[in-house]
Amino acid sequence: MALNRLNYKGLVPDHGKIQTDTSYVDLNIEVANYVANTRDELIAKGIDKNAIPNHLDLESYKHRFIGNDRYLSIFYEGYFGKPLIAEAINELSGEPMVELIPKTVSN
Repeated sequence: MALNRLNYKGLVPDHGKIQTDTSYVDLNIEVANYVANTRDELIAKGIDKNAIPNHLDLESYKHRFIGNDRYLSIFYEGYFGKPLIAEAINELSGEPMVELIPKTVSN
């Protein structure tokens, strides 16, 4: 959301076309909210955290991100869908979904 407040004229994602509006960022926020909210609803119903991935359906989001491209589907699953769900579950143990300050490496 903070990114959208920057009023950018163009956003260069790590792949795909240059974005000229907030729709790409909005879609990322929407899918992250869906995963987090559904995860919380499932936990409230007593669903074990290991079963949560079986209850999350990202297909409609996948289509909105990549259309029907079978090649991109592999990347969507491996680099977005599965990691997003895994991080949402990790957050249950107190780990944030996104680390905002990088950890320092000690020598």
